[in-house]
Amino acid sequence: MMLLHSLPIFDGHNGTVYLDSAASNHKCHADGGLHEFLILGKHAVPWTAEAEAAEASRCARFSLGDIEHVVHETGISWEWLVEVSMRRIWKYQPWLRTMLLGVLQELQAAEKPIIAIHVKAHGSTPVQKHLALPPQEYINLFARTFPHVKKGTCIVAGGSEAQNEEAQALAAQTIGCKPLNRSALHMQEGDPQKVPHASWKAHCLMTRNLLFDLELLAHADYFVGTSKSGLTPIIEAMRHVLYGKDRRTFITHGGDWYERIREYFREHHVMPD
Repeated sequence: MMLLHSLPIFDGHNGTVYLDSAASNHKCHADGGLHEFLILGKHAVPWTAEAEAAEASRCARFSLGDIEHVVHETGISWEWLVEVSMRRIWKYQPWLRTMLLGVLQELQAAEKPIIAIHVKAHGSTPVQKHLALPPQEYINLFARTFPHVKKGTCIVAGGSEAQNEEAQALAAQTIGCKPLNRSALHMQEGDPQKVPHASWKAHCLMTRNLLFDLELLAHADYFVGTSKSGLTPIIEAMRHVLYGKDRRTFITHGGDWYERIREYFREHHVMPD
């Protein structure tokens, strides 16, 4: 998320934007990073000590907190930053694009409409647990907003296994949708049967499968989630910027683009003469 927020701020200035992935788990090798999954081009170059030493001056360093300060001081919209970055760098490396085409073909074959339900995991801290919602909240919000949408296929992702299973059962009961087996899509030809925990291969597969899930959620006909998840703005930008989805098909618990309009007419029932 930090790259999506920072890229439009620094990209295009008289200098090079380096991406330091040393502390990141989103990579396939020790010296890897997001460039192993996305074609970043000249927008963001992998940082190395040798690359910095070759520059005319020492690199300025910005953390996530620094970026947040710049955004706050300038009044730039977070949504605008994500959308600009999407247009510039959200292009997959060939190996990943090939796998993704197969995943999306399975999605296209599923019964329509396709409904994406993104559940926020409980997390381990008190704050994370407070922000998490019961699965019932997502299903209730969807049924209240789209009472006419029934049957089809539901994709449930994001939460713990227990949360996802509960959400899927409630969706089947309320909406009548069939489940999409994400676990089967996560197993690709050539994947090892066993992967050592915390190995680079494990991190690589985790990141790849996260990107699979983001694409499944972004390609769905409808989406319901929560504004408290850091992935929600990414999914919204993918749906709107990359795939031209109608914003009215995207709803979140806690506030989405159309929520105030829906609530206005729901409360006042006012229509122009």
